[in-house]
Amino acid sequence: MRKQTLAVVAYLVSVIFVYGVTLLLRWGFDWSVPGPVAQIMSALLLAPLVLVPLSKLNQRLLTWRKNRGRDIQEEERYENVAAGLISLRPASPEKDCS
Repeated sequence: MRKQTLAVVAYLVSVIFVYGVTLLLRWGFDWSVPGPVAQIMSALLLAPLVLVPLSKLNQRLLTWRKNRGRDIQEEERYENVAAGLISLRPASPEKDCS
């Protein structure tokens, strides 16, 4: 996965986890967490913690894809993130030392 996609996945996993725990607390113990508190918990506390194991998993995924002929890091050289386009020339051309 790309870095931006990895961050979004980590945030979504943390939001699902926090809201799942909130629902369990509401049904089981009749106790509720206010919505903004749950969002702050998931965005600021849990998402960075989820990002650590997801980044390890992402490294394995990138090497697996590279072994099968699809190098994401090489493809990112040809992308223009601001415009959302893929060009035929690399974004940062390499200079010859010869």
